[in-house]
Amino acid sequence: MGIQACRLEIITENQKDKNKAEKLYLEIIKILDNCSLVSIEKYYKFENSYKITININIDKNDNDNILTTAYNIASP
Repeated sequence: MGIQACRLEIITENQKDKNKAEKLYLEIIKILDNCSLVSIEKYYKFENSYKITININIDKNDNDNILTTAYNIASP
């Protein structure tokens, strides 16, 4: 059985405004059409930071999709 879902957590730095974290999420969903937002909340470890939590659904029968998803996340 392959991976069916994964969770991605992104920590932003030097962002006083939650809207910037929301804009980053909107850019991510342009790349990943199979994801859903779990939360965007203040990150307690760093001043002026937010944690964006995203669930990514992966077709368990499509190994190429897993690789493509990982590449899209990691690519600048």
